[in-house]
Amino acid sequence: MGVVRHSAIEKEQHLKLFRNNLQMLCNYDWVPIPLAYPQLVFLAVYVYFAICLISRQFIVNKEAASKTSDVDLTLPFVTMMEFLIFVGWMKVAEGLLNPFGEDDDDFECNFLLDKNLAATLYDIFQTALCIVDEASNDAPELAKDQFWSTKEIEPIYSKESAAETINPLVGSATLSNISGEVDQGTRMVVRKSIDISNGTSSIQHSPSGRTSRKWRLGSIVDRFGSMRRFA
Repeated sequence: MGVVRHSAIEKEQHLKLFRNNLQMLCNYDWVPIPLAYPQLVFLAVYVYFAICLISRQFIVNKEAASKTSDVDLTLPFVTMMEFLIFVGWMKVAEGLLNPFGEDDDDFECNFLLDKNLAATLYDIFQTALCIVDEASNDAPELAKDQFWSTKEIEPIYSKESAAETINPLVGSATLSNISGEVDQGTRMVVRKSIDISNGTSSIQHSPSGRTSRKWRLGSIVDRFGSMRRFA
């Protein structure tokens, strides 16, 4: 007899898997591939075809006539195909380095700067600020500042920018509202179905209230049950 797994534990495992996938997606949005790796690939491809430009040339004379083929004698077809394939792969890989974009708005730079600055406010607040003004060797005298008696230090913003809520665990375009309208939620209804017998369309009213909640809960339980059978 097999061991029957508890439904709550199985649901928790599915939630953990979903959270790990979200974290991986967030890492792809945050962490770019180091610049040295694509530069090495580009250099290797360029050097290879620079060598092919000389090594793939045919020597036309009487002694080498019996050792060469007339297929690529006039037009280097094979070398051209290699160039198209290799450079095409390289350009596709270049586009996949940062699939979410390479602009300033595509990275959470503001949160990273605030985090590094706030981490130094406890001990060496001056070091984080002196990096930008070339005063790393000219440390000022230690004195109590406005953050001296504060246990949890938060960065200070202007009054206009402080109205925006900071949520660092989301992507750059997640909270963008193009239309400017407030999302009031989506009402779920049943779609119309065509009756084949008389050619008319009919619709069933969606459940509401307590019946709707029971129906949604039952559908979620059935969905997790089907996932457990396929697991």
